[in-house]
Amino acid sequence: MEIDNFEEAKNISEQLNVLVQVIYSSQLSNHEKDVLTGLSLNLSNELYHFCKAGFEKDEAE
Repeated sequence: MEIDNFEEAKNISEQLNVLVQVIYSSQLSNHEKDVLTGLSLNLSNELYHFCKAGFEKDEAE
């Protein structure tokens, strides 16, 4: 998955926020928490790369 625009980044950010809330406010098994934590880390990594690409583009201009 690759984020192509700010709207996608905003949606990913909102999904990440919901995932973190669910992880810490629900009665989930450790396995379920591990799966959701993995998804959260993947989303966070995608946001990082999107922001990094934007920063590098700005610096090149």
